[in-house]
Amino acid sequence: MMLLEVEELRSGYGPAEILHGVSLQVGAREIVAIIGPNGCGKSTLLKTVMGYVPWAKGSVRLEGDEICGKSTGEVVRQGVGFVPQLANVFGDMSVRENLEMGGFTLTRREIAARMTELLDLFPVLRQRLRQKAGTMSGGERQLVALLHEPDLANLEH
Repeated sequence: MMLLEVEELRSGYGPAEILHGVSLQVGAREIVAIIGPNGCGKSTLLKTVMGYVPWAKGSVRLEGDEICGKSTGEVVRQGVGFVPQLANVFGDMSVRENLEMGGFTLTRREIAARMTELLDLFPVLRQRLRQKAGTMSGGERQLVALLHEPDLANLEH
């Protein structure tokens, strides 16, 4: 069984259809890159999978379970994460606060364990726990957004 299956997906913004029957499969522990010029629908595809953009037709299945039509919160609870290129942290909050917010589906113990793991992996963040996340570079902000550790991660770049 595939981790993610997208079949003939059509979606867009209002009357403007951006995706015209997109299909793809992602297996467990597989890395898939979606490349193309600006405006071709890469971000729209990721946002449709997450439930941010409404779908018109087609199917998106996570481990065989249909997720089209589910709220973004439901999709996240099922193990899908999304780290946008921009607007990926709460700029006025500290790095620590952002990390804690990233674990909103986890218990306090799980958040603490995951935060320790992330800070060990990226020691630069340990030095910046009190820093406002909005003052960090784009790449550093994306690191802050990784606490959730989903089964399927959509990294927009």
